[in-house]
Amino acid sequence: MDFAQIRAVVEVARLQSFSRAAEALGLTQPAISAQVRAAEEECGFRLFDRLGRNVYLTRPGSVLADYGRRLMQYRREALRALTDLNAGPAGRLLLGATEAICTYVLPPIIKEYQHLHPNVAVSIFRHNTNRVVRKLAEGALDAGFVSLPLGAEDLSVTPVFKDRWLAAVAANNPLARAEKVRVEDLLQFPFILPESGHTRTVMDRLLAPHRRHAKIAFEISGIEVIKRFVAEGMGVTLLSEIYAAEDVAAGRLKLIPIAGEKLAREIGLAVRRDDYLPQAVKALIGVTRKVRIGKKN
Repeated sequence: MDFAQIRAVVEVARLQSFSRAAEALGLTQPAISAQVRAAEEECGFRLFDRLGRNVYLTRPGSVLADYGRRLMQYRREALRALTDLNAGPAGRLLLGATEAICTYVLPPIIKEYQHLHPNVAVSIFRHNTNRVVRKLAEGALDAGFVSLPLGAEDLSVTPVFKDRWLAAVAANNPLARAEKVRVEDLLQFPFILPESGHTRTVMDRLLAPHRRHAKIAFEISGIEVIKRFVAEGMGVTLLSEIYAAEDVAAGRLKLIPIAGEKLAREIGLAVRRDDYLPQAVKALIGVTRKVRIGKKN
């Protein structure tokens, strides 16, 4: 059984579709079907069951796909080890991060990294933390910038950045002059909530004792949209300090600590534990320890 056949089985299993697997691998659907059929003939088992447009692994297929994923990972590690025979970090670095982390945290890190290691091509996959963690576990990413804490024991995390969550109000809001506010003070205004993510989890916990009195104006995806709505006086929210720094400096928003609450947020760089780390990833870890987010370097 050759590598192309194993890769075809793994991709069909991952995407639950022969056509999508063919597109992902840059092949025709008949070519993918032929590779899977050849694998089935060699191992003597049917590897997939078909239900409508989707396909699902049989028990033997699940066993083969599991070993196949490991073989593909070993192949990637071997290629990285060969790349590392060069004088310094080179090749391609696949990173994952949320949209907000890409916007507010990564620019100084990537700028310094590309300055120090111009032979590395950086590619960034943008999605929520859960999806980034899943891609890491699948071996589809080299490293991921994620919100902490994580519940993934198979990942090793290097702390990158820590700041505070603060109440965010429009600059002309009556609370804007306060040095601190209570959650009860915020209840007179509607809340604008992110649809998901760590900030949403913190806000849900914060508002849980006040659900009867809290007014929810919107649930929106995207930090920039949330900031614009708050700046227009359409509600209040919770924002990470660095995410709103430019808006505060421009006089559009005011950030206020919440009395009695220590709301810290932390971002880390995650890699697979006990995995081979190519020079490009080791260099990235070094840069994240050096760069100070939100400050001039």
